[in-house]
Amino acid sequence: MVIRCVKNFMIRNMGQKIGRNLKNFRSKGSSALSITWIALVFFSLQSSANESKFDQANQLFEQGEFETSIHEYKALLSSGIQTSAVHFNLGNAYFRQDNTGMAIYHYLMAQTLDPRDADILANLKFTRDSAGLPSRGIVSSWRHWIRILPLNMWFILTLTPLWGFCLLKAIHFLTASRKMEGLRSMLGWMIIPSVCMLAFLTWSVSSQHTGVVIKDQAPLHTSPFTDSKTLGKMKAGEEVLLLAEKNQWKQIRNTQGELGWLEMNQLKAIPAH
Repeated sequence: MVIRCVKNFMIRNMGQKIGRNLKNFRSKGSSALSITWIALVFFSLQSSANESKFDQANQLFEQGEFETSIHEYKALLSSGIQTSAVHFNLGNAYFRQDNTGMAIYHYLMAQTLDPRDADILANLKFTRDSAGLPSRGIVSSWRHWIRILPLNMWFILTLTPLWGFCLLKAIHFLTASRKMEGLRSMLGWMIIPSVCMLAFLTWSVSSQHTGVVIKDQAPLHTSPFTDSKTLGKMKAGEEVLLLAEKNQWKQIRNTQGELGWLEMNQLKAIPAH
């Protein structure tokens, strides 16, 4: 298992935020600049504290103190440090404790934040295979292809024709130039198909909600009642489609296509991404 470091990620993003703040306040006088420097010191201290906690959790993991490292990683998540690295390492710690359900859950959470990370994909596949679960989970092949990129990236790519058309139209309006008229016309014809594609991508991501069974031998019921007939037992780490909710129950469909109900405390939902 790989231990990943979040330090460079945090410093890079913090530098970008501070740079934007300095740029915005540069012309607003010394008081504004003082506020910026106070914010700089505050965020730097906060960043250092989070890095220290992350390093401490990693050291505990390397020392075999998996239970304690899990506590530290979860504390980072609770404090708002929702990064793929924290979820990834937390998944590693759960894996070392033979807690397949929680390991797969946190690998999937890491994947929602960094869909193309090779380490996440490798550990996720290895854990599924080790537990005798489907290597690709429950998401269909074409949805896997869509999730290669986050939805915001698909938004940018699919609306490129619209932005290009508007830019060329503005240039034509300002300069009365007929150059690139063919390109502008082509981009205009591409707008409707690209918007339709964006709508389809948005629907495909938002319409399918998945979850992970976190308790081994979780009973799958025919209806949302504890005394209802049991269809079978589900393994920890099984991924399911979430269809409906009633009281403290979730209606699910598993990889075998079976439809049933699980108690909410026996699974965790994965946010759409």
